[in-house]
Amino acid sequence: MSLHEITRDDARWLGGATLTCALLVFVAFGLVGDRATSLGELPLDDAWIHLVYARGLLRDGLPTYNDGAPEAGFSSLAWLFAELPTSLFARVFHASPVVASKLTSLAFAALAAYGSGRLVRRLGKSLVLAVATVAAVSLTPGFAFSAMSGMEVTLATATIVWGWNALLDERLWLAGLCFGLAAITRLEATIVLAVAVAVGGRKRLPRLVAPGGLMLSVWGVYDLFVTDHPLPNTFYVKASRAFSPANLEYFFRHVVLGNGVACAVIVTLLTLAAVAEHRRQRIVLGLFASALLPCVAIVRTHAFSNAAFYTERYFFPFTALIVPLAMLGVAVLPRRAHVVSLVVLGACTVPALARARESYQGHCATIRRLNSEPAWWLAAHTPPNAIVGVIDAGASRYHSGRKVIDLGGLNEHRIAHAGDPRIERCVALASNFGWLVLPEGFLAGLRGGSIAIDERARYSVDRWWIVEPPHAATVLIAHASAFPPNRDACVRMLKERGIDLP
Repeated sequence: MSLHEITRDDARWLGGATLTCALLVFVAFGLVGDRATSLGELPLDDAWIHLVYARGLLRDGLPTYNDGAPEAGFSSLAWLFAELPTSLFARVFHASPVVASKLTSLAFAALAAYGSGRLVRRLGKSLVLAVATVAAVSLTPGFAFSAMSGMEVTLATATIVWGWNALLDERLWLAGLCFGLAAITRLEATIVLAVAVAVGGRKRLPRLVAPGGLMLSVWGVYDLFVTDHPLPNTFYVKASRAFSPANLEYFFRHVVLGNGVACAVIVTLLTLAAVAEHRRQRIVLGLFASALLPCVAIVRTHAFSNAAFYTERYFFPFTALIVPLAMLGVAVLPRRAHVVSLVVLGACTVPALARARESYQGHCATIRRLNSEPAWWLAAHTPPNAIVGVIDAGASRYHSGRKVIDLGGLNEHRIAHAGDPRIERCVALASNFGWLVLPEGFLAGLRGGSIAIDERARYSVDRWWIVEPPHAATVLIAHASAFPPNRDACVRMLKERGIDLP
């Protein structure tokens, strides 16, 4: 199969479409509506977690959560490094990192969209469809949300897309570097690296595997050094030991049918048409496998809840790869049907895009009220040496500057790897926290136990957008103290089991 070479005119058209779509996403998701939250706040607490580690890396020379204490709570090593310029900007100018973080994820979204358009132009014949690919990737609802999320989704997609571009151009070291970066952006993308090796063949294997193998090894050694386990804490906290049929239902309802049944059917048919038409082109088959296999792995290994973007984002780096395949499927249709199919796809997508924008602003408002505002309260009303127990541990640590114990385990490896609720409780009590910032239900479960609790403040929302459907939620701030005999017993238990004290 002959490949189209990218001309200057092609690059100008693709570049212009990319910049236009990026601007549209920025305006729609960041400037329209309540800018104090949609532009000034991040939509997930996990985004604040990566900023905490990036700040720690600049300050301590290692990824630290609390000052001077290396931890393994970041789920994306590459995103941690991508956030360093944002953190440096915030440090030098004493400014909020939010806008810079969102512009970083938006820049990678633009890079992914441009690279997808380039793939379609290289593999197909239509510049119109290549430009349409740029728009379709940029304005796919979940990916548009991701573009302004300040998180790693768009970086993962960009590195995968450009890995396939580099492999198509026979630039093997660059391809290996891109696929390696994808793997340390989302560990599920290690499957994409394996797919690239299968497509590239044995002769290309060393150059495709070496960069990613080195980067993954460095990350694994760091995790072993800090936690005695080879993966980040999050993969132990969130992993499911057995497949749940509910995961498959979640995937189809939230991801496959997320933009509507009509859109899902059309995209599926177009994708299958592209795979059938280009079945002898191994790059196309590799792109299809890169979209499908990681999603299968995520469904099999993760523990899902009724969360919205919080869980959906695991899939978005890979489902975005379906877009260039669908556009290659449009090329299979008679030329007169191209415009009709694009218009129908656009009409299916617009309502879902409007819902995604509403959800995005709701997410940002939720994080502002239930995460950032309690952290600001801590900064204003607690002593600098206070120790705080929390569940959502990103904004609490970033804004308050207090030592934070993550009771959920994402940023506390002793809890993440405890394997026993008694040990988890003892790690918490041994930390000697004096304050708690917890959802109302969690705090209610601690009352009347081995902890004295004095409520000081509460923050509520009518719609907690992190879950679907949204419902009311309240976070409480309380002064807390563990009864000394219980705390002392926990300290003895941890020492007997050889567990370091937090």
